[in-house]
Amino acid sequence: MKNVRWLRALVLCLGAAIVLLPAVSVSGEWSDEKLLSLEVGESKTPAIAAAGNVVYVVWSGDADGLNENTLIQLRRSFNGGQTFEDTPIDVSGGTGNATDPAIAVNGTNVYIVWAEDDVPGSEGNPEICFAFSNNGWNVFKKGSKKFKNDAAVPEPCKKTSGAAPSVLNENFNLSNTPKVDSICPAVAVNGSNVFVAWSEFAKDGFQIVLTQSTNGGNTFPKAKVVNKTLSGGKEADALCPKLAVSGSILYGVWAEDSLGRFEVAFRQLTGKCKDNKNKAIDCPVINLSKSARDSVDPVIAVSGK
Repeated sequence: MKNVRWLRALVLCLGAAIVLLPAVSVSGEWSDEKLLSLEVGESKTPAIAAAGNVVYVVWSGDADGLNENTLIQLRRSFNGGQTFEDTPIDVSGGTGNATDPAIAVNGTNVYIVWAEDDVPGSEGNPEICFAFSNNGWNVFKKGSKKFKNDAAVPEPCKKTSGAAPSVLNENFNLSNTPKVDSICPAVAVNGSNVFVAWSEFAKDGFQIVLTQSTNGGNTFPKAKVVNKTLSGGKEADALCPKLAVSGSILYGVWAEDSLGRFEVAFRQLTGKCKDNKNKAIDCPVINLSKSARDSVDPVIAVSGK
């Protein structure tokens, strides 16, 4: 049953797309599309973030065309998307499949998360991996050491999240759930607060779990379940969250099937909500789609309230 759910999750939420940068508005006109991926094989699940004129695009790419392993790749533009660096940067360092990346940027701090299925000790179950740079991916910050990316070889995702990294380019294993699947990560950042959520398998199905770093991504506590089913019951799959943060308030959306079909669920994930008597309460989960058919793969953005 778990494998069926995982396959269903991948089909509904990961999808497949060749990595192209869609038209970018430059001086009131639309530029041409730009081919960013250079892999021999397929390039999938792109994500994008920007800070000023610096644009970051990440994706999962099959570098050798053999469909045996995929890497997380990053390309940058320093002129608002008009041109990009010639060569992608390798972010993941494993030997299996690194998939479904997400990225968040705060100034020159860049945070990337993905799912990877060859993490040492994970028994083949996907784990959630995390990497960050404090200098726009020009110089990595790993403990007290720094190095340039042209000399960097990413380490496998094996460092658990309870301690700061101690070696160069050491990627965190945020989920650290070696016997269950952790998939579809999302990341959001506000100041030194870095939020990462993902879908993690439990006995009642996939649940949304969340962890928050308060020191810019150096350490993370153990993730906690943050979803509630729309039906009020326990049996459901909650898949592929997306996050948005404004100030201290974090919001999340995902797809869940407790009503017999997938609906888009929304919840405020930090802070308290208020009832009609202005009393503080735990924030409810809200059905946004209310559809007779499946509704999947939501995205979210926020400005102020």
